[in-house]
Amino acid sequence: MLQDAQDGKLDTIITKSISRFARNTLDCLKCVDDLKKIGVNVYFEKEQIDTATASGEMLLTILSAFAQEESRNISENLKWGIRKRYEMGQSRWSALYGYRLNEQGEAVIEPNEGEIVRSIFNLYREGTPLPAIVVKLNALDIPSPRNCKWTETTVQGILKNERYAGDMILTKKQSELSFPVGIVISRGMSMK
Repeated sequence: MLQDAQDGKLDTIITKSISRFARNTLDCLKCVDDLKKIGVNVYFEKEQIDTATASGEMLLTILSAFAQEESRNISENLKWGIRKRYEMGQSRWSALYGYRLNEQGEAVIEPNEGEIVRSIFNLYREGTPLPAIVVKLNALDIPSPRNCKWTETTVQGILKNERYAGDMILTKKQSELSFPVGIVISRGMSMK
């Protein structure tokens, strides 16, 4: 969209809100200023601010600072909640081939898929290479987790997933901006 504006294809950009337009005040103001220099106005629907007016620019400066702070507060609250759940040994459920959540919210083995996962591990333990495992699964017309053909990547993902051994490693991936939490391992479900 910004490229279209620079190419002269737009004269106005309508956006839902300041917080959707930019996450921090400086980015928001710089972008609006750059757009204004090339003759493109921005209208923020939620705040009813039009950068074509002088009062709109002043309001934008004030409200974008509030939007930035709100975004930071939401982020901090979410991180705090995640840290507390991890400290209590809880995590958010993410789909895992071979398991389903029961009515109590507990992960239980789905018999058919569980047998497939056991077979994958048994074949691998016996020394069967990944390509051969993939060929065997596809030859038996067994649907993959995404209901398509099996691939080496899918089989390898199952073999490397610690949750099949009964462990759960939390906060495996962190960005520079994420909170500093150590890795927590909790014993739990297992295909054993």
